[in-house]
Amino acid sequence: MKKRRFQKGSLQQVRRGKAKRWIVLYYNAEGKRQYHTLRGAGGMTKSQAEKERDEFMHTVNGCEVPDEGGLRPVLLREFIEQKFLPFQRGKWKGSTAGTSENRIQHHIVKDIGDLQLRISR
Repeated sequence: MKKRRFQKGSLQQVRRGKAKRWIVLYYNAEGKRQYHTLRGAGGMTKSQAEKERDEFMHTVNGCEVPDEGGLRPVLLREFIEQKFLPFQRGKWKGSTAGTSENRIQHHIVKDIGDLQLRISR
């Protein structure tokens, strides 16, 4: 399963026209590089921008502090798409796979796919 690492985010000051802005570079859930422009970015100092970055990255990471090894909890959506469905596809007939995958995607992944899975020890 793909590891979900805890991200700090890369804070950079860029020019957009004549204005300078602070942006945060990070990787989204699909592993694509994205950026987010911080609000009030015009007259912000670097320390203020770092605080804003930390608040934004909290929403991206889904937790305040990384777990053991710097990994974030796996989302239900990731588990279903990367482990469960590939395993079940090998066992299901074509007609079963078509209907079951649609039901799982529509009813489970769509509604509660962003919940984090935690291992209780």
